[in-house]
Amino acid sequence: MMSRFLMLVILLVLLTGTCSVGWAQQLGVKVPLVVFAQLRLSKLALEAGLTGTGPAVLAAKLYLNRLKLAGLPLEPSIGAGVALVRFPGQNIAWGIFALAGLEHRISQTPLSIFAELGLAFASPMGFTEINIGGDLGARLDF
Repeated sequence: MMSRFLMLVILLVLLTGTCSVGWAQQLGVKVPLVVFAQLRLSKLALEAGLTGTGPAVLAAKLYLNRLKLAGLPLEPSIGAGVALVRFPGQNIAWGIFALAGLEHRISQTPLSIFAELGLAFASPMGFTEINIGGDLGARLDF
């Protein structure tokens, strides 16, 4: 089910590329392992992915004005999203998360590298837990 979700997202990314709407199509990977596709229109992005441990994630991001830190051009972002995972026996756990990140586009290439920090509120099997974690990743524009 989750792999179908990711394939649908990647298909939507590829199909959107045939439109002249101004969306940027991006594929990437994060550590801890998340394979994702992102559609970006100017400052707004929608991202969907599949984690190495099984949950499907969907997030919306807002990219803020660029800044320079130690001479390095960076683009900050903030966002929020949901994560869903299906356990044996048809049990579904969900969670919501907020994130903030910094992205650096490597000049004269279609590659970006980024770091994100997230705060997640998960509800696995009837109890709530709070997690704070970070991601490092790379994104390829096409």
